[in-house]
Amino acid sequence: MNATLKDIATRAHCSPATVSRAINGTAGVNSALLERIHAAMAELEARSASAAGGRHRGRPRGSVALSDTVDVVLFRNEGFEPVVYSDRGLVIASVEEEYPEKFNSPRLRLATDFYRNIIAGVTEELAKTGMQTNQRVCKDLLDEKLIARLNKSRHRGVLLMGSPDRSELEFIHRCTMPIVLIDILGVPGVPVVAVDNLGGISQSLQHLIALGHQRIGFAGNDQNPSLHIRYLAFCGGMTGAGLAVEPGWCLLEPGPIKQVFEQYAKILASPSRPTAVVCANDCFALGVLKAAEAAGLRVPEDLSVVGFDDMEVARMLSPPLTTVRVPTLEMGACAASILLRITEDPSQADAWRHAEVRCRTELVPRGTSCPPAEVKKTTKSHLAAR
Repeated sequence: MNATLKDIATRAHCSPATVSRAINGTAGVNSALLERIHAAMAELEARSASAAGGRHRGRPRGSVALSDTVDVVLFRNEGFEPVVYSDRGLVIASVEEEYPEKFNSPRLRLATDFYRNIIAGVTEELAKTGMQTNQRVCKDLLDEKLIARLNKSRHRGVLLMGSPDRSELEFIHRCTMPIVLIDILGVPGVPVVAVDNLGGISQSLQHLIALGHQRIGFAGNDQNPSLHIRYLAFCGGMTGAGLAVEPGWCLLEPGPIKQVFEQYAKILASPSRPTAVVCANDCFALGVLKAAEAAGLRVPEDLSVVGFDDMEVARMLSPPLTTVRVPTLEMGACAASILLRITEDPSQADAWRHAEVRCRTELVPRGTSCPPAEVKKTTKSHLAAR
């Protein structure tokens, strides 16, 4: 069906929002108006079929979806690393390759925290209008069965999140439904809701520099667009503060937490080491904390560590992790709201097509950051001199 909510509203002499409520079966539409809306839909459907001459191929983006459901697709081309907190403390297991079937299992609860909170935000926002989600977790974004199911459905649209990958462009080309991306950068022509990466890293650096740190390292993955921006923000922030970026203190490799631990342990074993580390996300922070433990360094007395995301596990550590909080619930709600706007009023689709919404972050100081030892000594000396 090619008619938009606005087309139906014009013919039925009501608002697009009223048409949306009628289609979704939510309250607030009287029987007479409901009958008028259905008649308008039927007439526009008939006109569309006649104009297409029986050659209609699927539902174009922005057309009416006769469903109260939104597809939430989580794409990951790599497994999750189970993070379990027990009596023995934090235990990091081997990468779970069969994660699509186990995404909601207790074993992966902490590892999938970031995505689960985004989905919760989507679900809460859609529930306000009586809508629901259909959640799909996949390893292959170009799976023909997946795309066929999406295109044949009469759902509202797709919210896509997960691993950055070249297949996303092809997926967007093949999928005929309206799409909004969540935390996936570098894909043109589709609205995206992302994180204020620059602001978050700036908050981390300002916090550490205010504590007196000057020898600051970085741990992240420059092959991920979001994390690459965080590294560039780190370099820019250090330079702007008149501090040197020491390449030997920067880990820029993708890999599981265990690999981060092994690589950063080598950095911390050097006599010339950083007194603080800015991490691109909390998983990198977990690896650095493990490396500090292996090197016999006390956190935060010998090494301060700042993460990024504020996953649930950050609050469970001892000491709790200083980190940058990402508003994951709000990101999900914002993405859902944008999708509803462009499906209820397709005239807004062009305005949103090149939009990128950046959600603000917040520094959460906890127990893994404090002034470096030399600053503490200087402070004590000044106090003694008085």
